[in-house]
Amino acid sequence: MNSIHSYPDRGFVLITVLVVMGGALLLATSLLFVAQAEIAGSAGTADAARSPGLWPGRASRRS
Repeated sequence: MNSIHSYPDRGFVLITVLVVMGGALLLATSLLFVAQAEIAGSAGTADAARSPGLWPGRASRRS
């Protein structure tokens, strides 16, 4: 028996594996972007909380 013809669905399995791997890569990339956006958003919120404009009394003491 020839080893090439022993498994006729080899191409289908290869395409399926590549599609599943591509989907997993796409999911991981999107989760990474969501995490980066949350980090950037929380940093902006923390900076706004420390802003002197929110605390007029503290701003006048600095000058």
